[in-house]
Amino acid sequence: MGGGGSVYAYEHTAQGYVLDQKLTEGAASGSNHLFGYSVALDGDRLIVGAANSSLGRAYVFDRSSNGWLHEATLLPPTGYRDPLGPCGQPSNTTNAIAVTFAPW
Repeated sequence: MGGGGSVYAYEHTAQGYVLDQKLTEGAASGSNHLFGYSVALDGDRLIVGAANSSLGRAYVFDRSSNGWLHEATLLPPTGYRDPLGPCGQPSNTTNAIAVTFAPW
């Protein structure tokens, strides 16, 4: 599977669902991390998982009047080594808490 993946955010309008913004991992983070492998949405906060890196990662986006803005990249704690698979699967989000997990 090539490429870094994308997440497409749609807005519901009177005309139906309209593409609001295409979200990507960004050129600085490399490629082929399977950005968009999983997502969690709570109001105006979106967490996007990228599971195909050595440790996994999750990206936090907040929606504002300027669109979806990348606010943070969540990485596993220092020393994290799981032989069963990478973390970076978002499972839940609230105002100040983001939860990710390693499903394998």
